[in-house]
Amino acid sequence: MPVTAYALAAARHMHEFGTTPEQLAAVAVSARAWACGNPRAWSREALTVADVLAAPRVSDPLGVRDCCLVTDGGGAIVVMAEERAAALGLADAVRVLGVAEAHSHRHITAMASLVHTAASVSGGRAFAEAGVGTGDVDSAQLYDAFTITPILFLEDLGFCAKGDGGPFAASGALGPGEMIAVDLDGDTG
Repeated sequence: MPVTAYALAAARHMHEFGTTPEQLAAVAVSARAWACGNPRAWSREALTVADVLAAPRVSDPLGVRDCCLVTDGGGAIVVMAEERAAALGLADAVRVLGVAEAHSHRHITAMASLVHTAASVSGGRAFAEAGVGTGDVDSAQLYDAFTITPILFLEDLGFCAKGDGGPFAASGALGPGEMIAVDLDGDTG
């Protein structure tokens, strides 16, 4: 655990939608392409679909390269009123336009559906509050512990139709210079 639980979700997605190991591998390849330009990335050497597929299996259908490289870390965002940011001279501060959350289960094995996440609820709420849609998004920092998770979130957030996440990832849409910048830290694979 938890790789076995996410392997279950990946296997279900493969069964329902025909997602392939090569499509899952494309997620890791895109993440590594971002890492190649990140001096703080855990691993910066190039990665290919063949590399991902040749890696030892951990819990079929997921292998070593389908799993994130670093599982512990932290981050912080300081949230303040726009007026306070201006008073502090933070002209380059990022404006938060919309926020939402949703919860559907405590553990992945308790999900009502292994291929639908609560992002379908929270994403719609956040987009509505912000007054934007997926076409307005340049970068999405998604939970990417395993190659299946960005696929599920991209679908549930509406960047592609349910079941089209695998082909979307395999198209190269997630890498540098492509349609949407996903997971710039490059820690999967």
